[in-house]
Amino acid sequence: MTLCFDCNAAPAGARVRSGDDSYAFSACLECVELGWIGHPRCESPGEDEQFLIEHREMIELVAQIEDKDASYSYDEWAVIQVSDDYYLLSTSGCSCPSPSETWLVEMGPCRLSEIRAEIERQVDWSVPAKQREEFIAAIDAWGQE
Repeated sequence: MTLCFDCNAAPAGARVRSGDDSYAFSACLECVELGWIGHPRCESPGEDEQFLIEHREMIELVAQIEDKDASYSYDEWAVIQVSDDYYLLSTSGCSCPSPSETWLVEMGPCRLSEIRAEIERQVDWSVPAKQREEFIAAIDAWGQE
């Protein structure tokens, strides 16, 4: 098991790359400020959310995006991989409750190409187009590994 590069304690669930892809390291979801992903405080976990909570240590972050312009609220999405399956997750709300309580599985388990196609289809994202393009590029880069 790979431990977090930052805290050296938790299992690493995120592969973090530099902006120019010249280096990469592994970190736990808390250290990259994505602790909401698979968090056990999920308000109303369904079958898929419960699976991810139970297998949180196996989650690998593929890509994430957030609305950085949100004021007193949050809108975040993440694509994760668990074994050979992929999931599109989201969390949104006002300043309370926290993102760790409102996350849910939007799509999955499925193939990465299905998630990418769904992201391309959706037009009502609250994030700028450039940010969305970077999100898709990160998904494409993962699919090429």
